[in-house]
Amino acid sequence: MPNAIDLHRSASPAETGPTTKPAPAAAPHHGAARPDHIASGSDVATSGPLKGIRYGREMAAAAAQHQVDPILVAAVAAQESGGPGAINGDANAVQKGGGGRGLMQLDERWHKLAHPFDPSENADKGAEVLRNNVVREHGDVRKAVQEYNTGPHPASGTTQTWPDGKVMNYADSVMRHYQDIKAHVEAQNAKH
Repeated sequence: MPNAIDLHRSASPAETGPTTKPAPAAAPHHGAARPDHIASGSDVATSGPLKGIRYGREMAAAAAQHQVDPILVAAVAAQESGGPGAINGDANAVQKGGGGRGLMQLDERWHKLAHPFDPSENADKGAEVLRNNVVREHGDVRKAVQEYNTGPHPASGTTQTWPDGKVMNYADSVMRHYQDIKAHVEAQNAKH
């Protein structure tokens, strides 16, 4: 997966990795993961770009609204509220020791949401933050994802230990979620 994208070239996410288009800057976001690995019931998308992913409909709509790769939105949600190895986020997650709330773990110190645990509202703001970060980082998705964790200032951010024992920084962990979710969605689509 590339670290930078060309905002002026049309290509599929499979070809370029996560993509987005320009938008104005937004406030920083800091989040932390909380494990919740089970997707069930009517929360799971049965069609669309995030088929088989919990809150896939909500994240895909937010991604379309803000012109961000829906798999990237889902990968950040999985990192923020699902934990290492998860392909799903948790709309009811609350960050321990911080202000992160909901699916995308938006920090209430910077993002005032009327309903932070509503997956549609939370995904919409999270996708907006991602888009703004990519623009601020001149198309560098890796830096934009790291900024989702640390804010716009240089910082090391968090690390995650995956079930296989691999310790990864925030951006690498999100990119691993991206690949896992992409493979899951492709497998779901191949079933039909």
